Amino acid sequence: MVFADKLNFLIKLTNTTNKQLGELLNIHQSQISRMRSGARGVPGNGEYIRIMASHFASQIKLDYQRSALAEALGRPPLRLPVEQSVLSVILTEWLIGTVEDSGEKAELYLRNYRSLGVTHARGPELSPESVSGESKGDVFVYYGDSGKRAALYAFLGYMLEQKEPQQIDLSCDESIEWLESDPDFIVKLQENMVELEKRGFTCRRIVGTTNDLDYTYASLRYRWLPFYLSGHASSYYYPRLRDTVYRRTLIVTRGKCAVLSMSTGDKASSRVTFFIKDRDVADSLDDEFRDYLAMCTPHMTVYDIKQMPEQFASRFTEMAEAPIAGIQRTNCLSTLTMPASVATSIRLESPEAQRVFNESYSRRIDAFNEVIKEHPITDVIYIDPPEDVAEGKVLMPIAAAFGAPQPAYNIERYVLHLRNILRYLENEPNYYLVIMDEKDKDLDYAGVKESHRVLLVKAGDPFRAMEVSERNLVEAYSELLHRSLTSGLRGPTQRKENAAYIRDLIRRLEALRSAE
Repeated sequence: MVFADKLNFLIKLTNTTNKQLGELLNIHQSQISRMRSGARGVPGNGEYIRIMASHFASQIKLDYQRSALAEALGRPPLRLPVEQSVLSVILTEWLIGTVEDSGEKAELYLRNYRSLGVTHARGPELSPESVSGESKGDVFVYYGDSGKRAALYAFLGYMLEQKEPQQIDLSCDESIEWLESDPDFIVKLQENMVELEKRGFTCRRIVGTTNDLDYTYASLRYRWLPFYLSGHASSYYYPRLRDTVYRRTLIVTRGKCAVLSMSTGDKASSRVTFFIKDRDVADSLDDEFRDYLAMCTPHMTVYDIKQMPEQFASRFTEMAEAPIAGIQRTNCLSTLTMPASVATSIRLESPEAQRVFNESYSRRIDAFNEVIKEHPITDVIYIDPPEDVAEGKVLMPIAAAFGAPQPAYNIERYVLHLRNILRYLENEPNYYLVIMDEKDKDLDYAGVKESHRVLLVKAGDPFRAMEVSERNLVEAYSELLHRSLTSGLRGPTQRKENAAYIRDLIRRLEALRSAE
């Protein structure tokens, strides 16, 4: 199924009208018709996909609906009741093409089951006491997949009893089928993790191998990215090959408790799981985790830009200097195309910050002008309404990275910047421009140099940046950014349309200035 087929299937499955879906997305119903006919592909706006998925998930309640969806996605567990939040994530992945589907069989199920309306009773609330286990002093033994969930539930419950925030260390290279097979438990697990994050808990995670990571669009966009950008978690991987005979899960908080389980080969289930409340054993296991961590490599580095402006400037400069193709997306006009006359108008409070900014800007512009001669650079930007520019509402967020108030564009500066973009469009065939319809709500800047590095920035307090160098994640995020680009991006028609749009915008801005 392509996107249009999936959308049509879900609309029929939930008896949703084009008008209803259009109102949810705040767009005209004709746009829904274009999506259903295939005239318009997957929306580049990730928020649209999330709203669609959430709506459809809320409407899939009956037995025939779950059976049809289970057949479409090839996921038999979906025939049972699934938490709406979990189903919403699954549908998000399916709509954007990161989950395989079973195609035509789903339509047959939809026809055969439409007349049925049997619902399943919900299971009991999960608690460690609901699973048989043995207690041996401070060591609790649980069996099978349900026991493993109970052991983890016991660990989280013990963490929630702590008065002070703790650091949780986690390494896992076992199959997580024991987790995925129980949607209710996943919801409870997410709720507990959010609560621990609010209380200031932190987590260090070692993944088994890079092949075990989830690189799907929805996972990148909606699961791990916000969590890691919060600064509460860090992720590592062992960069060398390991045997796949013995696998293990270890979750430990030093001086408190631990969960430990082991399995063999590709077995989906471990036979026994231990929940340990002996502090000496927990410390010993945490020492073992730290020894392992010392041999690992970070997936990413997250830092507070305001506290480390020179490091941020250095990473930004290194990105520009890498002699390879790249793509970047910003919620404003890009600093790569910012003319020197506009850059020099930015005045920072600290002389040291001013020096770092000036040197970084000079090096990045020189590098950009050299790299673009040989390699394509895609610049995805948002252009603010002329009226906002005239009223001084459009800011230069780059200054905030150096601890300074964000200066506002005036019409003169904005026009100078637009003219420079126009110059690149007309004179540099390797410069490609994409103009976004709306700002990205989750990230203020995302830059990728293919097979090299990713740099992500989230404005706010704190002003955080994430640097990713692990090859698989770099390639995955590069794919994520390219999903939002139009098919005609590299054609002459799109280039001419963008140039005409910018010229018209310049005329409108100059007219506003004349009217002042």
